[in-house]
Amino acid sequence: NGDLLGVRQYWLNDRGRLSLTREAVRAEYLGAADAGGDWLLRDGLETHLGDDRLLAQPFSELVWRSQIDPDLISERLLVDARKLSLLDLRRQISYLQREGLDATSQLIAFWSKCLQPASLLGLVLLALASVLGPLRDVGIGVRISAGVVVGLSFKYLQDLFAPMATVYELAPSLAVAAPIALCWALGILGLRRVG
Repeated sequence: NGDLLGVRQYWLNDRGRLSLTREAVRAEYLGAADAGGDWLLRDGLETHLGDDRLLAQPFSELVWRSQIDPDLISERLLVDARKLSLLDLRRQISYLQREGLDATSQLIAFWSKCLQPASLLGLVLLALASVLGPLRDVGIGVRISAGVVVGLSFKYLQDLFAPMATVYELAPSLAVAAPIALCWALGILGLRRVG
């Protein structure tokens, strides 16, 4: 019904230090506001952290204005990024970047979806180069086996580059495009040898 249970919020000051915490038993979504929505936090505790003191104030109700709505939580934030549409991915990426959170996995999923036609055409190009070239005179079993090996190698290469984007802070678009570019380069090179 759009309610959240066991809500905890942490707020940082300009120096990046914890300045406020809120805990509420329940948060009820009140509806859309200008650029988001209002939530009603119920039965909670708000703690202000100063340099030399703590001030804890219980509350029965407190309004929290946020750009998070129940749809964003249930349909987008908790769903695997690879299963989202391009529009939902774009919204999720915008939200994460606006909140200063890491959106690398969502960006990888976004670019994977955008470049999927290019990867399919690259694999077709590579298959065409193989069938017209070195695999022209062999049986169908060898061709199928070679196709499976090439397809799996391409998939493993894609799966290898995705974590590299996070670890080495590569651009997600580059991490997705690199295996596709390699596939296209090998396909074009193979077709040039045939022709």
